[in-house]
Amino acid sequence: MQKHIITGTAGGKKLSGSRKRERGASIFEAMVALCFMCFLFFALLQIYQWCNAKLFCRYASYFGAKGRALGYKDNFTNRAVRVAALPVSGPSLGFRSGNELSDAQNYMVDGDKSGVWYKYWYPQRETQPEIRLSGRADADNVEASVTLRNAPLIAEQLGKLMGISRTPSPSGKSTFYNYSSVYLE
Repeated sequence: MQKHIITGTAGGKKLSGSRKRERGASIFEAMVALCFMCFLFFALLQIYQWCNAKLFCRYASYFGAKGRALGYKDNFTNRAVRVAALPVSGPSLGFRSGNELSDAQNYMVDGDKSGVWYKYWYPQRETQPEIRLSGRADADNVEASVTLRNAPLIAEQLGKLMGISRTPSPSGKSTFYNYSSVYLE
């Protein structure tokens, strides 16, 4: 039979020496688990932001390819791409009526004269995010690709922790039959 040395009390009960050393263990384990859960939550939030940006880039590329396939001018096609990519275009810098639908309609009709302006449409520096449309057209097919360059998706500190040196650029690509040759002949 072993003898336990009584070294303290907790709630009126006497504690043995080995039990006293375990008192902070459950708090420490809970804090480690909470830190892991927070890291997991914020990592999933970053993945959600990436998927959302990729989805809207694909959606905007659909409108870019559709505009080019129907023979619209590049200026009008760029407007359609920007309007389709509004949710990932950053904060509004121009005049806003408060109604996103009317702002989009005004921009489609008047272009830059409408006063609708978003941060990622015309970046001031090369390192800022930018929505960019590119593509090609031949006699049979039209292709459009929309890229959100320098996307503000991954927090810089999280990227360094994960070993990501530069922010990835979500993009979308769509291809259509070239109907413009049918309409414009």
